[in-house]
Amino acid sequence: MGQKLFLSTPAQQTIDSYLKMAIGKRTIVCPYFINRLQAKASLRVFLGKGTANEIVEEVQLIARQKNINLETIPEQQLYQFLNKYHLGIDCSALVTYVLTSEYKKKKHINIISRIHIVSLWKKPFRYLISLFRPIENISVRVLANSKNSREIKNLSQILPGDMIVYCNLKHILLVRDVEIENNIVREITLIHAQRLIKEGYNGPGMHEIKISFADIAHPNIENLQKQIKKEKIIIRRLRF
Repeated sequence: MGQKLFLSTPAQQTIDSYLKMAIGKRTIVCPYFINRLQAKASLRVFLGKGTANEIVEEVQLIARQKNINLETIPEQQLYQFLNKYHLGIDCSALVTYVLTSEYKKKKHINIISRIHIVSLWKKPFRYLISLFRPIENISVRVLANSKNSREIKNLSQILPGDMIVYCNLKHILLVRDVEIENNIVREITLIHAQRLIKEGYNGPGMHEIKISFADIAHPNIENLQKQIKKEKIIIRRLRF
């Protein structure tokens, strides 16, 4: 008999807050933005690290300042507007916010206060900054650090909330739900934030991927990797 495992309701709501951002009369998917210039002084909402509510509030504020009518603006122009002002979410921030909701609900843990970002002794200045601006300093590399997460070596052990990390540490996806039949993983839903490789692209930056193993007797991590169609991956789970 099949069984489907899900993230908690608060974690699902966090995901939906990015998938269904209400701006004016439109509901759009949050675009992608990554702070490639490594700017640190800006508000986190301009660094790809804001909550969905912070992004919406900033859009409304800028629109008032620029006399832009959000009630009538076409969807494509709305996406251009968000991209112009660096309003969006990056992959590690999305995962961090969803897991924050998940662990707060299921384990009553604030993972932000527990995630190891940088050593006080190796980089004291950055350590002090990370105390005041943790979200801005949590990257894929930080989440994949062995102090924060451990490897899941068998696909049969995968659970909602596990992270799929590219081995080059340039991208991260999150397991949203898992369908199991006779103790065998049959389907996995992943969510992630990533810009499509297309010049001048303006559009949704958050995506959901359905991975099916219906035709594979005993699926493994290599099968998952092939379906994602990317380089080598590793599954990791927070230690908290």
